[in-house]
Amino acid sequence: MNWIGGLTPWFSKAPILFVYLRLFGIKRWLRWSCYITLVVYWVACLTQTAMISAACDSHGKPGNVELFLRCFNTSSKAGLASGIMGIVSDVIILILPLPVIYQLRLAPRKRVGLAAVFMAGIV
Repeated sequence: MNWIGGLTPWFSKAPILFVYLRLFGIKRWLRWSCYITLVVYWVACLTQTAMISAACDSHGKPGNVELFLRCFNTSSKAGLASGIMGIVSDVIILILPLPVIYQLRLAPRKRVGLAAVFMAGIV
């Protein structure tokens, strides 16, 4: 697995969190939540990529069954962990702006519409 492919999930979610920082950065709790989510997800993606790269490296030798099994097992476990982290980060990204939107001085109908715009990213 190459490093660019392993870090792609982070590069797809980080811009959303950076937009949240730009829009809602005045809220200290939201700012810290965005930073923590960015760092934790970065470390998770980096760790997963490093684990797979280390397990699947043949060190220039021709591949054998043992290498294939080790690579497969590590990739399976890392893929499961990546999926769980992806779902958790998606839920965090979905929920983060909702309390701020709820506190806006807008008509309830407009708040629901604004929340729907932010929640449309889950699709």
